[in-house]
Amino acid sequence: MCNFSDNGHAFMFQGVGLEYKKYFHSLQEEHKRILESFFSRCKSTIGVDLPANLTEEDESSQNSSFVDLIAIFTINCAVYDIYIRNGLKPDFFLGYSMGLYTALVSGGAITFEQGLQLLAGLYKALALENTRFRGGMAIIIGLTYGEVDEIIKKVQLEDKVEIASENNSSCIVISGHKESVEKVMEAADNEGALRTKDIDVLFPYHSRFVKNGSDAYVSYAEKFDIKDSSVPIISSFDQNIVINRNDIMKEIKRCLTGRMFWKRSIEKVAGAGINSFVEVGLGNSLSKLSKIINSNITFLTFDKLTGR
Repeated sequence: MCNFSDNGHAFMFQGVGLEYKKYFHSLQEEHKRILESFFSRCKSTIGVDLPANLTEEDESSQNSSFVDLIAIFTINCAVYDIYIRNGLKPDFFLGYSMGLYTALVSGGAITFEQGLQLLAGLYKALALENTRFRGGMAIIIGLTYGEVDEIIKKVQLEDKVEIASENNSSCIVISGHKESVEKVMEAADNEGALRTKDIDVLFPYHSRFVKNGSDAYVSYAEKFDIKDSSVPIISSFDQNIVINRNDIMKEIKRCLTGRMFWKRSIEKVAGAGINSFVEVGLGNSLSKLSKIINSNITFLTFDKLTGR
């Protein structure tokens, strides 16, 4: 593990739709053991055998989507544990999408086991309430927020698709009915997008299209003993600081239906004097999209920090 700066760090927690399986072969033995301990806790809590699922291709998209959600959360909790064991201390947390739950575990607001139960409940609520259409999400690169918004209006799909996140000035996420999302992607390609990419999810997160499931899930989540976070979490939605239970519950609800402004979150933390951002996970997706926001920031990934 490399030496860390004393200038302060913001930890960025990855969300859904990430590729993660390809990173396992190069893990150090000590890190594999830590991951295995979290895998064991996952199986005993919600019955998901991650090692078995990670080596098999499941033909059920619904089951695969759920396993991916649980796997990313579990792996990222383990990575956070590795960082802490090696002396890295966070000053702020930023949770991208479902990365909020890893931030809550890391800040002591919930336990790892509670996080698993919450995510399992979330998935169940969305599956029950969102049976009328197949949801979809996509990334559009090379167009601005305003340009993507105009494309959605131009193809007259405002009732089926909406912007889910402004990742940076030229990386926008859309969410909605899968067929309509695909039509917006095609229109964006025709309007000069550098790239459009489907996000492998089952539900249209960060949109009004999951509202029914969101309401049912929040009622479930309110029954949990959620404590204050020991580390301030920067909201991905309004960039306010989230610490106490009431604010955490609001953030949990917005994490399903709210539009994210990731660009503003990075800018706010950098404006507070933090110039070291640590990606909590095995990949570098958040670092790649955030580098464009501020070139003066140092982004640290698992590979850089562990010398993998």
